[in-house]
Amino acid sequence: MAESYPTDETLNALSGTCDALTGLAYPTIGESPYYTSFYRLAEHINRLLQPANALRVYKDGDLTFGLRSGSFAAPDDMINVSSATAQALTDNAINYIYLTSNGTLTVNTIGFVTDSANAALATVATGSASAGSVGGTFSHEDITDCRDRAMFSAPGPVSGQPLALPVDRFKRTGDLADLPSTADGSNLSLVAAAHGSASTMVVSSAADNSTVTEKARFLTALPNDYLPGAELTLRLRAQIGAAMNVSATIDAEIYQADGEGGNSAELCSTDPITLDTDWSNCDFVIDPENLIAGDILDIEVTVSLDDTGGSANESAYIAAAQLITVTRN
Repeated sequence: MAESYPTDETLNALSGTCDALTGLAYPTIGESPYYTSFYRLAEHINRLLQPANALRVYKDGDLTFGLRSGSFAAPDDMINVSSATAQALTDNAINYIYLTSNGTLTVNTIGFVTDSANAALATVATGSASAGSVGGTFSHEDITDCRDRAMFSAPGPVSGQPLALPVDRFKRTGDLADLPSTADGSNLSLVAAAHGSASTMVVSSAADNSTVTEKARFLTALPNDYLPGAELTLRLRAQIGAAMNVSATIDAEIYQADGEGGNSAELCSTDPITLDTDWSNCDFVIDPENLIAGDILDIEVTVSLDDTGGSANESAYIAAAQLITVTRN
């Protein structure tokens, strides 16, 4: 059904008036010379349309497009984009045109990269992919403006927001007392470095032609802006001082406290992760299905070293812990 317009009488009544919302002046019926009012109207409309013209893709050749200048908000900065002309398109294909997070104009025939930091601009159907099915060119109707994907996007989650878990929160796994200053064969230790000289870390006993299995535990609440049921990962930044003769792993066992003296089933099915002699991220995926903001996670970390037949005489180290969460905008 066609869009309905005001009646002729209503439109004619605008003669010589000024629109309160835009400040646009309507020409007076019978005004002479009429063209001065027309140019005044056109100039005003052009200024009103300037923001809508920003980053607009347009046809400027048989298989090329141009881009109007404009700006867009990247995650960490406002990116200013210069105008461009004679940008090549692939014939007989749907061309996807977008800006990367640093403002680089990009075209491919695969699809928009599913990355919120990229700004979709338009698709252009050329040749056999266009409505006219004419090879070697395209029409203005073959351009689909996609800027509304960003302009009218609903507030949503932001992925990868880290919640720091200070290492001094690690406790003995049995009674939640403070960790010892030296690992004791059951508990990992909290080694406090002098302020400004090094990092305070959770450290295991050294394995030297021997095996070590030591643990630590901490409880933490999911942040108030956590998106219920969204992806959740425990990240431990860890290393082993020297390669063990047999193996060196770190593991995490995670439960949700139910608020009634009990707990959920185990929430982490990630296998133990092999420790490297370089610092690395050890990521343990948490099942988020029934989790909401404020839930308490009970986390136990286990370091297992096996230097049987070797002479490594080195410990494992945990320098940082984080929950990688999804939160609301």
